[in-house]
Amino acid sequence: MKLWLLRPIKDLNKDDNPWDPWYDKCFGFVIKAESVEHARVIADGNAGDENRGEFMGEKTAATTAPWLTPHYSTCEELLLSTEVLDFTATGRESSVDGSGIVIVDFHSA
Repeated sequence: MKLWLLRPIKDLNKDDNPWDPWYDKCFGFVIKAESVEHARVIADGNAGDENRGEFMGEKTAATTAPWLTPHYSTCEELLLSTEVLDFTATGRESSVDGSGIVIVDFHSA
């Protein structure tokens, strides 16, 4: 199991930005998963309003799944620089294999 850091791409075009406006959206995750694909699926399933693709009837982005798309979000493996730690996620687990969210950066209004 690996740790993954997911964040929005900085400086997205205002006309195609799932995180604009900023509120009721997740701006980052640390996720425990076997692969980048699995980490992205967990983030997508736990997203905030960034998955809506619209705000007050107006389109904000050309996607409703920005955590699945490298155009909108990054997903990097977190590597330990010294010793290996015995790490157990205490957050919501998404499956019996122990994968799940470790940390969420959620901004609410």
